[in-house]
Amino acid sequence: MLRPLIRSAAYALALAAGGLLGAVVLITVANVGGFVLNTVVRPFGYSVSGLPGYEDAASILVGIAALFILPYCQLMRGHVSVDLFTSFLSSRGLKRLGRATDTAMALLAGFLAAMMTSGMLSYKADGVRTPVLDWPVWPFMLPGIVALALWALTALMLAIDPAAAGAGKADAQGGPS
Repeated sequence: MLRPLIRSAAYALALAAGGLLGAVVLITVANVGGFVLNTVVRPFGYSVSGLPGYEDAASILVGIAALFILPYCQLMRGHVSVDLFTSFLSSRGLKRLGRATDTAMALLAGFLAAMMTSGMLSYKADGVRTPVLDWPVWPFMLPGIVALALWALTALMLAIDPAAAGAGKADAQGGPS
């Protein structure tokens, strides 16, 4: 019952991550374009600035996008693994190791979600703001907490049901199953 919901949420966050990274590319192009245009018009006594607060916005968006990708990466088994240490294990041993690592990943992601929640509450209490745009930082931590919680749920789902990983029937057709 939860399996399709977790899979769909992981897909949705991965797509949102792509959109956020696309937005970062667009604002980067606009920012660089402003600097290039400034170089062109400066000899004529004009000036064009880059985007104020570009670094604030870009770092926030990239941070959120990076966390949004993690549940999908877990679902697709997109982790780096070293076969050197597992090549001697039997099929049964590999399955046990896979469940153990999925369980450990669920615990790690849950711990990260808890720590990020604690950090967010501290940022909110301290009134931490971005340096240029003067935005409060804590609201931008909420999407990351959601992504980390989904990562933990995805890893837990795979620890319980390893067959839930990878492409399902609908995945071959381009959507979540």
